[in-house]
This record gives sequence, C-alpha cells and structure tokens, in this order.
Amino acid sequence: MKQNIAAIEEDLLAKPLKKAQQENEKLKKYYEIFDRSVDAMVLLDHHGKFFQVNQSACRLFEMEKEVILEKSLNP
Repeated sequence: MKQNIAAIEEDLLAKPLKKAQQENEKLKKYYEIFDRSVDAMVLLDHHGKFFQVNQSACRLFEMEKEVILEKSLNP
C-alpha cells in the first residue's frame, strides 16, 4: 500500500515539476533573446523604474546595467 501511495505522490509531483521546468526553459529563451538583441530594449515597472535592460541599451546609454537599474523615468 505504501508503494502505491509513493507512486501516486510521484505522479502528482511530476506534472507540476515538468510544467515548471518547461516554463523555466521558456523564460531562459526569452532572456537570451532579450539580452542578445541588437536593439536597445528596456522594461519599466508601473512607476517608471527600470527593471530590465539589455546589453544594447547599456551601450546606448553608456552605463553599466546596475547603474541603469537604479534609475527611474519619474523624478
């Protein structure tokens, strides 16, 4: 009986784990495309604060990523 319960637990955990791994792979691909783009790209939150910039944006602004991420478009 314990073996059956263990097998059921494994099945119940396998599906969410597989889905999480697939989502993680999609996210990694997104960030790879975002960061390698020749176009400068930035993402801002609803307050106008930078929360993601790619390398092209760093070159355009002539700043390190960490410096840009401390900035906001709002005073």
